[in-house]
Amino acid sequence: MSTFDASAVARDARALAASGQESESFDLFVQSLLDWSDDYSANLAEDANSDEARVARAGIARLWIEYATLLAELRPFSEVQKVFEEAGRDPLASCFELFDAFTQICRSRNKDRLEQGPFLLGLCSETLSQPDVDKLWLKFVDYFRYITAKRAGGSGRESQVTLRKVYNETKEQTDLPGRLRSPSPAAYEEEEARLLKTNSNLQSEINSGIGNNSSMDFSQAESKEDKTSATVAQYNMLSADFSDLEDASGLPPKVLMAAFFRPTPMVLYSVSLFL
Repeated sequence: MSTFDASAVARDARALAASGQESESFDLFVQSLLDWSDDYSANLAEDANSDEARVARAGIARLWIEYATLLAELRPFSEVQKVFEEAGRDPLASCFELFDAFTQICRSRNKDRLEQGPFLLGLCSETLSQPDVDKLWLKFVDYFRYITAKRAGGSGRESQVTLRKVYNETKEQTDLPGRLRSPSPAAYEEEEARLLKTNSNLQSEINSGIGNNSSMDFSQAESKEDKTSATVAQYNMLSADFSDLEDASGLPPKVLMAAFFRPTPMVLYSVSLFL
């Protein structure tokens, strides 16, 4: 049976590529993926929850990642995109790590717009577990915050990008690669926990008299104490209690988010997989 050691296959493939046998290096990945899939079906599929089966699936996902990584280094990115799509259809490779790694490959090649492709492949995957779907949604929110900050020149508007906003915008698209999976209540709770942690850090800065995150004009403040008092006043205004605002879906409210920046439309790239 196969060892499912992706690093060993990648090492051999890179040696072939370095010796001028580029096509053969890619053939090695393809053949290994076929062999591993056959071995899994024959020997491990009946007990998919066993440790051996989990290791095998992780190895298959890692092999797809290694394949796409080498391809991105040596071939036009259009060929890498095809591998993304093939991997996204492989039920044995379906995991958060696969799609996350693919987005990182796009980022490393300065393909910000194409980064949406792997996200959407994963978020429309029928075989991705719900916990991994939730992790991918939160990472997708991080992606849009990155894009918003990049487009807005660090104005702070990225802080208004929320999971619900990204989900609602995405589900309105008509060119998705399948049925869009929804984030679970746990994903919204995790986002809220992150927001509360961020605001806790801000409160700590205020308490220490730093107040660097405040946009107030302190030109009239005569002392450090005056500045701190003014900052605390602004913080108290911004962090008003929104706990009794009920969300129509019954999911946790987006505490503290709305107060920080005026609402502006989130700019989405077309969600066509690869433009």
